[in-house]
Amino acid sequence: MAKKKQADGRRLTYGLIALLVILFIGSLFLLKELQGGKTAWRLPGWLGGARSLTSGSLSLEERINNALADNGVTDAAIVSFNNSEKTDGEDRWYYFEKQLKIPPRLDLVRIRLALVKAVEKAGGRVRENRLTNKSDERILFFKAGLGQRVTHYLARGQLLGGAEADTRPEVALIIDDIGNNEDIRFLSELDIPLAAAVLPQLNFSTFSVNYAIKNNIIPFLHLPLEPVKTSKHPGPGVITTMMSEREIIETLDQDLRSVPGVIGVNSHMGSLATRDRRVMEIVLRELKKRDLLFVDSLVIKDSVCREVSEKIGITCLTRDIFIDNLDEVSYVKGQLRQLMAKAVKQGRAIGIGHIYHESTRTAIREMLPVFAEKGVTFVPITEFF
Repeated sequence: MAKKKQADGRRLTYGLIALLVILFIGSLFLLKELQGGKTAWRLPGWLGGARSLTSGSLSLEERINNALADNGVTDAAIVSFNNSEKTDGEDRWYYFEKQLKIPPRLDLVRIRLALVKAVEKAGGRVRENRLTNKSDERILFFKAGLGQRVTHYLARGQLLGGAEADTRPEVALIIDDIGNNEDIRFLSELDIPLAAAVLPQLNFSTFSVNYAIKNNIIPFLHLPLEPVKTSKHPGPGVITTMMSEREIIETLDQDLRSVPGVIGVNSHMGSLATRDRRVMEIVLRELKKRDLLFVDSLVIKDSVCREVSEKIGITCLTRDIFIDNLDEVSYVKGQLRQLMAKAVKQGRAIGIGHIYHESTRTAIREMLPVFAEKGVTFVPITEFF
């Protein structure tokens, strides 16, 4: 009798274990169906579970196409198009590759920002966003994907010159010191191409970059660099001349993570650091690796940024005029006239202002008719690279 009870107990135990295994496997299959491959959860390989990214990649394709269409890029611009289904290990996804010719009349920078916004809304990740000049053409290389998988590759070329080219003198404006509050909203009122230089690791750093991207403002990291005067502190995320190479790279990484989506960098303070070849070589090499643009705010005349950039092979633009060293409308207007004169003489000029000066915004608004009268046009800073 005792043996019979033991056998019954074992059968009951084995039955319960089998039932639990069946329920576990069934729940995994149900989880896969409910989530549709949109998260990192997936069936183990021994159960034959591939992570399906196909629906996500198709959704990303739709958003990218809509972003292109909304900015005037029609099917007629497509030079070549290929798509295929890919599988690697437990992942399965669609891969799209396009080559397009963008008419010169379209704003390539606006298109670039619209694509970044589209990818982010689809839950994707921008893997490459690089603008280069090659002979008579500007080419934008853009890669995006889901997780670690690249699902989209676009190469878009835009002819330079030609009948549609604008040969008027050009001015690009960068507005510095953004990130302490929501003041970046004021830039939308000016209705001209602008770059917003956002300070890192502040309460409104990420907000400011997101606002810039959504409102077609060029987002830059305003990189804090060590000044000569120790009484002036550049704020969080500052790179100093006493740091080791590892510390410089780690600080730069932290700064960039706090302003996700920026496409360029300009210097904040830095009268000491921008004279230090070792520091600037480390910084500029890292920016080159990340395909980020660089503008030297030129707070000191003997900056080595241009010299170091030529050695490394990265383009370095320099500021021509600070437009608001004094917070007075009449002064800012005078500086804007100087900026306009430089543009007429050189063909182009870069001005830098500051977000916290209301006089700057007032002077820019009131000077817009003067710029138009003189035939000087405002362009995004990216047009100068």
